[in-house]
Amino acid sequence: LVLLLGLAALVSPGWHARLGAATENFVGGERALARGAGWDLVHQHPWLGVGFGNYRTAALARAGVTGITDQLSRDAHSIALTVWAETGLPGLALWVLLHAALLRALLQRAREGNTVALGAALSWIGYQTLGIAHYLPFHPSVSLGFALVWGVGLVHRAER
Repeated sequence: LVLLLGLAALVSPGWHARLGAATENFVGGERALARGAGWDLVHQHPWLGVGFGNYRTAALARAGVTGITDQLSRDAHSIALTVWAETGLPGLALWVLLHAALLRALLQRAREGNTVALGAALSWIGYQTLGIAHYLPFHPSVSLGFALVWGVGLVHRAER
């Protein structure tokens, strides 16, 4: 029943229009412009980045080339791309290692029978998916919500 309701919602005209608008924005709208500016910074500073916290200043300095606006210059609308632009390859590698270690720990707990950890691992997938089009650390309540779920998944005792 839940799957049927979900499918009905997805094919409804309202959701179809919303998904079309979101796809258009991702492929050719503001998010694409923000990602383009992020890739420009990565091409300019691939090894060490522009420095942690310097994204906006560096992006605005290249506004004549990228067309980035002040509002869109905060981040690349992608977590990994923003991390790479700010901290270079070492920062990106550390970010990937951190998230790989987190997922590994959650999955290990899930294999031990911890269903809470399995839910937290699924939320990790959601975080990564959202992180493709949003810079979630800019939204502290969202980032902290995910961190809370992951933390509970790591410390909750498995039911035996």
